[in-house]
Amino acid sequence: MAEIVSGTHVAVLATVLVFRLLIPLVCALLVGLCGTNAGATPRVLYLNRCADRPVVWPAWEDDAVEDLSSVLEYVAEPPPYPYGYASWQQVLATTRRLFAPFDIEVTDEDPGDWPHDEVFVCGGPWHAGLEPGFWGLAPFHCQPPETAVSFVFPESIGNAPEEIGVTVAQEAAHAWGLDHSLSCKDPMSYAAPCGERSFQDRELACGEYFARTCGCGGDQQNTYQRLADVLGERDVETVAREGPRADEMVGCRIGSGASWSRWVLVLLVIAIRWGREAWPAGAPAPDSFARSCHPPSSGRGRPLRTG
Repeated sequence: MAEIVSGTHVAVLATVLVFRLLIPLVCALLVGLCGTNAGATPRVLYLNRCADRPVVWPAWEDDAVEDLSSVLEYVAEPPPYPYGYASWQQVLATTRRLFAPFDIEVTDEDPGDWPHDEVFVCGGPWHAGLEPGFWGLAPFHCQPPETAVSFVFPESIGNAPEEIGVTVAQEAAHAWGLDHSLSCKDPMSYAAPCGERSFQDRELACGEYFARTCGCGGDQQNTYQRLADVLGERDVETVAREGPRADEMVGCRIGSGASWSRWVLVLLVIAIRWGREAWPAGAPAPDSFARSCHPPSSGRGRPLRTG
C-alpha cells in the first residue's frame, strides 16, 4: 500500500512540475509569436457592412467588440450596405490602397473578440440621429485609443465606391488624431479630388474650406507621418511587391492555414486546466501578455462630422 501511495504522490508531483514548466513556456511562446509592438501585431480595421443589421449602443467609451460608440446619442440599427457585392469590393479595395503603406490590416471579416477598430459602412445619417447630408461620424482623439468606432453613411454618399472608401479612411483616421486638411490630394480633405488621393508626406493646412488651427494644435499636419507614428510603416519593397495587406492572420487571431496556432491554444487550455496552482487566482499575468490580449480603456474623444 505504501508503494502505491508513494507512486501516486510521485505521479502527482511530476504532473504539477511538468505543468509548472509548461504554462510559462506556452505563454512565452504565445507572446513571442503575437508580439507586442506595431510591427509584429498590426492594428486591425474592420469594415462592417451591417449584413446582420447590428445594433450599436451609445456609451461613454468606444468598444468595437461590444458595438459601443462614444459619438452616438441614440441606439443605431443601420440597414445593410445598399449597393451590392461588386460595389462593396471596390470600397474595400480603395480603403486597403489608402492604408497600404502602413502596418494595419483592413478586413470585412469580423475579428470577433480580437481588439480592433471598426467603421460601420451602412445606412444614412438619420440612422445615427443626424440630419441628412452628413457622410460620416467619428470620435477625434489626439491620443489614439486602443479601439474606436466610426460611421460612414453610403445612403448619403450614393453608389460611389471610391468616395465611400476615401470617407472610410477619413473617419478611421479621425480617431487616430488626423484633422480635416485643405489638400485635394489628401483623403482628409473636403475638396473635390484632383487625381488619386493618398495620405500626404508634407505639411498641410487644417480646415474644411478655410485654414484654421488643427484639432491637436498647430496650424498644419503631416497626415502620412501621423499615421506612420500611430500604425507603423510597412517596408516600401513589400508594399510594391505584395500590395495592400488583406485578410492575413494577425497576432494571436487564427486565420486559414494556421494549424500550429490551434495546437498552441489547445496546449494552453490543457495547461491551465491541470496546472492552475502554477498561476494562483488573482495573480497578474506577464505584462507583455496582458498588453497584447487585453486593451486598456480609452478616453472619450469629441465627434467629428463629415458632410
